[in-house]
Amino acid sequence: MWVSVSENFDVKMILMEMLKCCGGSSGDGDFGSKDIVMKKIQEKLGEKNYLLILDDVWNEERLIWTDLRGCLLGISKNKGSRVLVTTRLGNVASLMALTDEHIHRPRLLIVDECWTIIKQRAFGDNSVPEGLEGVGKQTANRCKGVPLVASIIGAILQNKRDIREWWAITENRVWDSMEEEGIFDIIKFSYDRLPTLALQQCFAFCSIFPKDFVMEREMLIQLWMAQGFLESPEESYMAAEDIGDKYFTYLLSYSLFQEEWRDNVTGRVESCKMHHLIHDFAQSISKSETLIVEWLGSNISHDFRHLNLIGGREMVPTVLGDVAKNLQTLFSKHGFSSGVQFFKRLRVLSLDDASDVKQLPTCFGNSKSLRYLDISRTQIKKLPKFITKLYNLQTFRFTGCRTIQIPLKGIGDLVNLRHIYFDDEKRMPANLGRLTNLQTLPLFFVGTTEGRKIEELGNLRELKGSLVIHKLELVTGKSEAKGAKLKKKAVEHLEFCWSKGRGNQDEDVLEGLQPPSNIRRLSITGYGGRNLASWMSLLNNLVDLTILSCEMLHKIPDINGFVSLQRLCVSHCNELTSLGDGDGAFTSLKKLSIIECAALERFSVSKLSSLEELVIQNCRVISSIGDSLSSSTCLKQLHLEECPELEFISSLEGLICLETLYVENCDGLECLLTGLSSCIALKELKIQNCSNLVVNNEELKHLKSFVQVKVRDCLKLRSSPEEILGSPLSSLIEEIRAWPFLRRAGRKLFGWDKIED
Repeated sequence: MWVSVSENFDVKMILMEMLKCCGGSSGDGDFGSKDIVMKKIQEKLGEKNYLLILDDVWNEERLIWTDLRGCLLGISKNKGSRVLVTTRLGNVASLMALTDEHIHRPRLLIVDECWTIIKQRAFGDNSVPEGLEGVGKQTANRCKGVPLVASIIGAILQNKRDIREWWAITENRVWDSMEEEGIFDIIKFSYDRLPTLALQQCFAFCSIFPKDFVMEREMLIQLWMAQGFLESPEESYMAAEDIGDKYFTYLLSYSLFQEEWRDNVTGRVESCKMHHLIHDFAQSISKSETLIVEWLGSNISHDFRHLNLIGGREMVPTVLGDVAKNLQTLFSKHGFSSGVQFFKRLRVLSLDDASDVKQLPTCFGNSKSLRYLDISRTQIKKLPKFITKLYNLQTFRFTGCRTIQIPLKGIGDLVNLRHIYFDDEKRMPANLGRLTNLQTLPLFFVGTTEGRKIEELGNLRELKGSLVIHKLELVTGKSEAKGAKLKKKAVEHLEFCWSKGRGNQDEDVLEGLQPPSNIRRLSITGYGGRNLASWMSLLNNLVDLTILSCEMLHKIPDINGFVSLQRLCVSHCNELTSLGDGDGAFTSLKKLSIIECAALERFSVSKLSSLEELVIQNCRVISSIGDSLSSSTCLKQLHLEECPELEFISSLEGLICLETLYVENCDGLECLLTGLSSCIALKELKIQNCSNLVVNNEELKHLKSFVQVKVRDCLKLRSSPEEILGSPLSSLIEEIRAWPFLRRAGRKLFGWDKIED
């Protein structure tokens, strides 16, 4: 459990955050006391131990810490539970640690380590230009061992190859103090070099989020757009979202954002955080306009433009009464009455996860400037009619609203709406085709009535990103499917879903759903056709393909267009008899998963030179893998499970990168693979329920990199651990069950505790 504490060491707040980490939420009930929260945590944890991380603690009052410690002991007295505290203050460490031995003081980096960071940020994997290494190491020396400083300086030096520019930074007066205030100067040094005022505004706006908040790329860009930060005259030829995307990349490259999650298909960073010191700096430059309110004692001015109400609901009316008139941004975790009437300047309203909000107050009906509205995970049951009059609304989010009723008419009048988010068929508005500026539409459920047919997608020419289309069995044929005009859209991720298959009719529909040629990710679920569409061969940029529960699909050939395909998952396709036709076009494939394909007899793909992971599971009639692995020299993981007819696996000769080999319930397999001795990187070997397997000891004796060995229920295995591996296994994890013919080795078996003498 991870709780970001910062300056406000509030025991109940910490307990509430712990409950969220355990899978609970503030919507679980009305928590009047700490005891109730503790009881909820106990229910979630059961008998489990826990690790609690209290991040960035500033509290120096012993009584408050004693209060929290008593609560933690009340939750669980298990000796296995632990609390880890991070702090910038030595006094806090001494207060919270039982003894000085429990305090860890990270050392500063040495010059070479700082230089490594600078070099990576400035040049990536490229070599350092001649003449820059000397001045670079002097710059690294001035970082005083602080990795954040090295990262920021390296970012500033990106794409700079002139040695004079490097010397100018190395000799800058910003280095004169390297205490915490001096680090602020370094951050400001980077901030001042942001190329536009709008980019600086985007950075400063991020101070509205609490520390350690994960900022999603799309959400952040939409918030910037709502504030008008992306209306650049110099970049008027670009869409606001594209400008925001560029700004997000800038802030990442300047080390003002830290990468949190990267999409493994597009390679794009989709979420980020701010380092605590950078967050402190952002707050310092926006303190006259932006405020996070955690308790009633906060100093609140009428001049604040951006407000985030995190604390208890009792403060909400007081705070809003003071600042509502000038407010442009309001984030709140709690509801409030309609008593406040002045929200005419409001551009952003986020009530995300405000679980006590049951209706949207009428005071927002006057918010004609509102551009961003998020009511996700609230208890709102009915949208007020004024929603359909918010003509400037650009982003509307209402995911997790299980009981909300969407107006039958009116949403289509929000002509400036560009992004809409919902997650349930009953919440999908009708007449989406009228929203001609719409760029984000994660889901579409096909219906048979006007305003819900697939042709609604045809008018959405600006659609981008991801789109999942459900209930495709309601599309009558190829002509109607073509009405979606998917081929002309800029979507990168498409999912086609049928609730039930209809054979040849599905083939016609799939043919009409031709996606754009630049699509990166495609998923087909519940399709009832025997063959895939002809346009599959045109998808030259496809990186990820999933085929799931396509019961009648007969064959997946080596489609020549799959030159970029890196991930292929085929699952629950019970009529599939062959994968690949032997020509081998999957040269870029890195991960291949074949799961529960009951009729699959042949796996004939001969050129898998980039393959890193192969999973074959519950394919009960497959008998061999042929020569598919002969060129897979990059293979790291091989997982074979529930393949009782599998008798032959081609030689593993040359698989020098193989780290994990897992074979389970493969009774037809008699020999543990030839060529295994060349798998010098093998760390994990797991063999379970292979009743006819005989191990070739000579193949294994040369392997010295094992970390984990598990062998269970292998009836014909007669060798001892030392005979198999040629050395004691005291450093390994081993398990043996049901080796009825195991010969006693006549010498000690190190680490095999489960064997009785």
